[in-house]
Amino acid sequence: MRSDGLFIKKSIFCLFDGQLPFVNTTEVHLGVDDEERAYLNKLVAANFDNIASKKAHIGPEDFLATILPTGEDDFEPFVNYISDEIHNLMQEGADIGVGSGIFLLFEADEQNFVAFFKLDFQTKFLNVVGEAGTISWKKSTMVLPAASQKGFAFFYINLNTNQMQISDSKFYVQDRKCNYLEEYILKLEVYSSEKELVKTIDEVMVETIKEHYPEEVPQKVLEYKKVLAETVEETGKIDLQVIEEKVFSDNEVAANSCKEKKEERKLPEEAVYVSPKLEKKLTKKQRIVTDNGIELLVPIELLEDKSMFEYRQGDDGKITIVLKEIGSIMNK
Repeated sequence: MRSDGLFIKKSIFCLFDGQLPFVNTTEVHLGVDDEERAYLNKLVAANFDNIASKKAHIGPEDFLATILPTGEDDFEPFVNYISDEIHNLMQEGADIGVGSGIFLLFEADEQNFVAFFKLDFQTKFLNVVGEAGTISWKKSTMVLPAASQKGFAFFYINLNTNQMQISDSKFYVQDRKCNYLEEYILKLEVYSSEKELVKTIDEVMVETIKEHYPEEVPQKVLEYKKVLAETVEETGKIDLQVIEEKVFSDNEVAANSCKEKKEERKLPEEAVYVSPKLEKKLTKKQRIVTDNGIELLVPIELLEDKSMFEYRQGDDGKITIVLKEIGSIMNK
């Protein structure tokens, strides 16, 4: 999502502090060239379709469906409910830091969204000039993070489809670390994030390859990585059934073993659409990590180009990675 491709219709700010008796919410009217609008546009764009976000669908039986705003007039009651619930958790002792809450009603790509961000105040040093002209540092704990900074809690709700994405940020509530937005505020059944999904698929495919292709693990892993990238590029989806059929077409036992592992890990049978961010990540380069922590980013088109890049596996099972035809090493 581009920051200049969205339009914020309403914005409400609040302060979360468990020491206060209640949450004070304030609607902020944004001008076209306000610094606040520019910050919020960047905030929304930077975190939208985050591949580490969990997904959920709000069904008609879910409580959240009864309070979702249908327009600008009923946006405020929704904000009041969410902010009050978070404030109650803080007063009950939840380890949720003091910070700012931002609620947005916005439009992007002809779709209507609600977004919420809980931004913890940052500890920063500010320059202070005294009366005699002396300069000193003053510690401030009321500074908002940059719009691109990660690690805070947020959610987006598509009001046209009732699809939701939720940050996977965890905090201590009642002596248990959990995602308080998911469990206590929104009360929804969420799905794995795209990041978790790809990690689990990688584990299933590589484990199967190691078991059934012990003498050609490197070549098979490269083949799998390339098939994954090509499938996502062609369809915009991760279709594990198509991937396993292509990679294990020469080994029915391996194909059946992969299916069993897929069921054990509860991977989806149906193809899963991926976000543009994940599609770009999977189709441009693949990351290879060795057991001693060395990481290589290899362009997809070179994965099976033996004139440029090659895996060799010795009789002892150890793997040698050979880079060929390198003109120079670039510092980046």
